[in-house]
This record gives sequence, C-alpha cells and structure tokens, in this order.
Amino acid sequence: SQQVIKQVTVGHGVTPSRHCVVVGREPLGGPWFSKLSALVAAVTFGVAGASVVAHASPTTVNWGTVNTAQSPPGREFGAMTFDSVRNRTVLFGGGTAAFTNLNDTWEFDGASWVQRTPSTSAPALVASAMAFDINRKVSVLFGGGTASFGFSSDTWEWDGTNWVLRTFATAPPARLWTQMAYDSTRGRIVLFGGEGPNSTDLRDTWEYDGVTWAQKTSVNVPPSARFSAAMAFDPICGDGTAHAVREAVLASAVVRAAQDGEPWEDVRAHYESRMILGFRRHLALAVSFYRSGHGGAWWTAEADAAAEGIMWCDEQAQSFGPPRYRLEGDQLYRICK
Repeated sequence: SQQVIKQVTVGHGVTPSRHCVVVGREPLGGPWFSKLSALVAAVTFGVAGASVVAHASPTTVNWGTVNTAQSPPGREFGAMTFDSVRNRTVLFGGGTAAFTNLNDTWEFDGASWVQRTPSTSAPALVASAMAFDINRKVSVLFGGGTASFGFSSDTWEWDGTNWVLRTFATAPPARLWTQMAYDSTRGRIVLFGGEGPNSTDLRDTWEYDGVTWAQKTSVNVPPSARFSAAMAFDPICGDGTAHAVREAVLASAVVRAAQDGEPWEDVRAHYESRMILGFRRHLALAVSFYRSGHGGAWWTAEADAAAEGIMWCDEQAQSFGPPRYRLEGDQLYRICK
C-alpha cells in the first residue's frame, strides 16, 4: 500500500532548528496528535536546555517554549520516551558539548521538570534507545555509547523509582543510534538497526517481550542498514491494514469455494458475518483509542461514531449463528450445515 507522509503547517510560533534531538510523546490522556513534549537539544558548540513543546490537534500544530523553574542541562543524543501510566516524559543520559556522557534521569509532566535520584542508575550513555512498555509499566533502555567510547548491549528498565539491569542469554549485539518502538497490539518492543563497532551499519530486527529478546527474520526484504533513524508504532493504521488483508484473503477463499460448488448463500453469509465481527474488533480498538485522547469535541465525536458502529455490529451478529466454514490458508472448509 502507498504510504502518505504529510507535512504539518505550524499554526503559530517558530519551529525550532535542531539536530540529533529526542522527542517524547505526551498524550494528554491519549497517544495521537496531542502534545510532543520536552524536545531537549544541544546546539553545536553550545548548550541549550529549553523545553520546546508542540501542542497539536487533528489539523494544526503549534510550537512554543515552556518556561520551567529548572530543566535538564543541554545535551545531545539523550534517550526519551513517554510513560503513559504515570503521565511523564522520561529523559535519560546523553552527552554534553564537552563530550561528557551523562547518566541523569529527568521527568517532565507537561509543566515542570524533576530530576530523579534513583538508588541504582544505568551508566552514563549516549545514543541509546528507549521505549515504554505499557503492559509492564516500565521504560526500557537499550544500547548506547559508554564513557570509555565503547558500545553497550545492556538492557535497563526504569519503573518510575529505580533503574534495573536485565540480563539475558540472548540479546541484540552492542550498538548505538538504534531505533525502538513498543508494539501495543502484540505487547513487545521492536528494535531495528543502529551502528555497531567499527562503524558497521546494522539492519537486524529484534523483539523484546519483557522476558526474552528474540531476533526476527522478515518475510519481505527488510529496510536497508541505517542508524539514527526514527520509528513509531501506529496502532490504528496497523490494525486497519491487517483487517483489509484478512478481508482480501477471505474474499478470495469465498470465490474459490463458490466455484468449487459450495452454495453461494452459505459462503456469502459466512463472509458477511466474519467481516462484521472483524470490523467490530477494529471499532473496539478505535473507541479505546479516541477515548484516551484529548477531551475535545472532535475526539468525543469520533469515539461516539465508533461506538455506534459497534452497536450496529452487535445487532447484526444476533442472526449469525455458528460459523459455517473454517479458513485454512486461502481455502474454506465446511464445518457446519
């Protein structure tokens, strides 16, 4: 499918010029088009520590500086993620203009920065990656460059109070400038690429479920080797695409079954029932998504519309009865007369 990337026009304020920055998403109760918070950057040959925030709606985005009593020292190559359970943007580490690695932990609630003082901390690292695991309620930090110019393969977790080092029999090789995102549909963190020792660009894919790291092999050709890229998980688009794929596979199987002599009314009824139930699942995800967003009229209207769709699906489902067929691959097999 064709992917469309849209440039957003800034409503007011000046878009800050930055390089090698980190961005954390603060949903104001939801994960989409809300607030991109606490963009902390280092200016080349200087130090900047201002918190720059983009307040966004479904159609506009505005940049503005948040004045706080204190803020993290200016840095580059820090790691940042949003803790959606505690409603805090978490910032860890990075490097100063004097090439000093940092191991400080800061949290931003949209109004003020607070430096945390855990009894145990991850070491001073630059160019690490961090993503929030909402199921386990921890921010996961991986990799990065050490103070001795080495490469880390450690996995650390921040629970809002302390850092904990996790150890595994198998884990991604050491790297920096990798990219990670949390797949909330499958409940695991996805890691891709980065830069390994000897300036080796990587293109491997790993997944972390909170218990083990597992290297994954892509069915299709994976992206080319790269580092310092960006990655984010899209729960609505991803599920919608999966629903469209399931629909196409089932439609193909229905046509084949009818050609093979199955009664058209039976296969059509099976197709309609499976599609309505599948769409109900997608609408349920959409309702949860919209109700967790900004409490404005647009969010409420979208949630209400999706909820009405669920009610309609439930009404239709009352007449479905048990499934008539089971789908295996692209073939339908009758299981009920």
